[in-house]
Amino acid sequence: MNDFIFFFKQGLSHISDLGAYDHILFIAALAAAYTIKNAKKLILLVTAFTIGHSIALALATLELVKINSSLIEFLIPVTIIATCLITIFRKKDQLQINTETTKIEDSVQKGMFHVEQSTLNYIIITAFGIIHGLGFSNYLRFILSKNESLFTPLLAFNIGLEVGQILILAIALIINFVLLKYAKIPQKYLPIILSVIIIAITIPILWETGQALFLQD
Repeated sequence: MNDFIFFFKQGLSHISDLGAYDHILFIAALAAAYTIKNAKKLILLVTAFTIGHSIALALATLELVKINSSLIEFLIPVTIIATCLITIFRKKDQLQINTETTKIEDSVQKGMFHVEQSTLNYIIITAFGIIHGLGFSNYLRFILSKNESLFTPLLAFNIGLEVGQILILAIALIINFVLLKYAKIPQKYLPIILSVIIIAITIPILWETGQALFLQD
């Protein structure tokens, strides 16, 4: 039980660590386009992310998959910026289309193309989850002893990650609510504003990890 609590706390503290806030930024980027009212759609995307990083965490910790850690550290900020750019371009398209185009797209979205777009969203977020899971595994392998059974640490660490993830999502949605209700930022512009801010915060991380990857001796 002590081992379970230890690894649970490690998972919780790792994802919520303000000193290594890349995972927090990804969750915030994912939540930028959502409010408390449409949180169900966000939960489905987060579930896809969870599936991705859970699988990758297990495979990498068991050493069934080995990938350059510097590459993973570089790809994590790439996923953050990519998520923000997807949000920005989708919102800009929604703002620019005229009424007739909107009617046509609304009718199309009720059919096959809406399903395909939703499926693509889940595939992308699952892939991003795999990248983050590989990043989580670096830390988990670091704190594991060589002779330690892996089942309890994996389970506890992953549950800790999920609890932390839920807390970050809740905070992000509350911030969105406050900005909409009290700061009076229009809902159609808020996702773009938040995404731009997150990109600006992420660029230095991308630069630092890029140097470590491409300029290493």
